[in-house]
Amino acid sequence: MTEALARRDRVTALPFAHTTLRAELPVELHHLGGGRELTREQAVLPRLLSRLRADVLLSPANRGLPLVSPCPMVLVLFDLAEWDRTLVASPRGAAAARFAYSNAVSLSRAARIATTSEYSRSAITRTLGIADGRVRVVPGGIEGRFLADPGADAVARTANRHGMVPGSVLHVGSLQPRKDLSTLVRAVAALPAALAPRVVLAGTGPEAQRLRALGDTLELGDRLHLAGFVADEDLPALYRAAGCVVLAGTGEGFGLPALEAMAAGTPVAAARAGSLPEVVGEAGRLFPAGDPAALAAILRDVLGSPAVAANMGAAGRERAAAFSWDRVAEGMERVLREAVDMGRSGRARAEVASLRSLPRWLRSHDAAPGEESG
Repeated sequence: MTEALARRDRVTALPFAHTTLRAELPVELHHLGGGRELTREQAVLPRLLSRLRADVLLSPANRGLPLVSPCPMVLVLFDLAEWDRTLVASPRGAAAARFAYSNAVSLSRAARIATTSEYSRSAITRTLGIADGRVRVVPGGIEGRFLADPGADAVARTANRHGMVPGSVLHVGSLQPRKDLSTLVRAVAALPAALAPRVVLAGTGPEAQRLRALGDTLELGDRLHLAGFVADEDLPALYRAAGCVVLAGTGEGFGLPALEAMAAGTPVAAARAGSLPEVVGEAGRLFPAGDPAALAAILRDVLGSPAVAANMGAAGRERAAAFSWDRVAEGMERVLREAVDMGRSGRARAEVASLRSLPRWLRSHDAAPGEESG
């Protein structure tokens, strides 16, 4: 986002962080220093914004806005997975207090909230009671390296390193209950080994042991491979080594792995849930969430027909190319300028002051079952 905004003619990007970034930026990085997160966020950051004479603050990490700021602020809220107790466990103790405080401040002080899909926009307005007019949709972007061909040798080396064999079904992401990976494992188990020789789960998470046990129950043997952590630089080649990439989760706020896989020209099958239909469009195949038989039918079609796979790959690459970071920056600039104009007119303060849902939300969200809210 920083690189893309820095390329905009009428934008000066002033990125800040409290640690050294791995990526090189085309503009100077301003450091917030060490110390406690709360101090950096509520004291150091406002002083930095004032010193830099910033027109607007963009926080791209779900929260992190100061209570008092010298300029209007825009918050990026990717999804509401952290609020859904069927997907993510309730925070407790100090973590719960931090979650409640930081979200209350960030949601109430943001002149505009940007999110990556219509699905997330609807969830934000419905669940948090935030006025629809305060939320804008700016879809995510795809890096050019996923569209570029890494070469057959790089693909073969990456596949071998991570346990991929030709025709493998791949999932990239954390191994969490909300990813519904049991549906994927059951679907592959229903297919003959000649058609889907292996399902490879690239990522780590709390579901690893349960998925191994499911694989044993289904007698998958080495057809189920948990690859563990995969370095970011390996992903373009890993996607290209797969016969099909599957996203079975029900609560995706955007579904970046689907977009990355389509950019690599790999067929994608995704659950008809969350934001996935928005991202995949007509370029992939959708199946009812939690239905392994429907997913198995799609995999039979895709893996059993080179023509089908080739057509899906071409359609996916065409769709992914439309999700450029320059287009993302164009959309985000519109949101930032809207926040600036609101700040100049005083409308931002008036809109934020009209927010009435947070007290109700704070009372209801952070108490675990059987506990009382403080």
